[in-house]
Amino acid sequence: MWRKITIVLAIIVADQLTKFLIAKNLVEYQSLHIIGNFLQFTLLYNKNGVFGLNFSIPYIPFVIIAIVLIIFMLKKIDIKYNLPLLLILSGAFGNLIDRIRVKAVIDFIDFGIGNARFYVFNVADSSITIGIVLWLLISFKENLDSKKAIKNSAATK
Repeated sequence: MWRKITIVLAIIVADQLTKFLIAKNLVEYQSLHIIGNFLQFTLLYNKNGVFGLNFSIPYIPFVIIAIVLIIFMLKKIDIKYNLPLLLILSGAFGNLIDRIRVKAVIDFIDFGIGNARFYVFNVADSSITIGIVLWLLISFKENLDSKKAIKNSAATK
C-alpha cells in the first residue's frame, strides 16, 4: 500500500513542482528553448479539456468521479494493472489540483519542428498517457496469451 502511495505522491510532486517553476519563471505564451526549436517550455493555462478541446461537461466533478473509480479499481483488479492505474490516478490528481488552484491546467512541454507542434502538455498528462499505453499493452498481451492458450488447448485434443 505504501509503495502505491509513494508512486502517486512522487508523480504529483514532480508535476506540481515543474508547473510551479515554469509559472514562476515564464509569462503565459513565453517560451524557453531547451533543445533548439524541437523542445521548449511554453507556459499555457489550459481552461479547456484534453488537447485544449472544450467539452460541455463540468471538469472537476467528472475528474473526482474518475479518481474514485480508479481507487475502487485498484482494490478489485488484477495486480498487473496497478502501475497503469497509479499513473492515470497521479496525473488526474495533478491536473485536478491545477483546476482547483488556478481554474486551469498549467501546460508547458512543447515539442515539434518549426510550426508543426504537438499539443502543449505537462507531467500529469504524460503520466496519464503512459498509464493508458501500459494498460493497452498489458491488455493486448493478455489477449494474445489467451488466444495462444486456446489454440494450444485445441491442438492437444
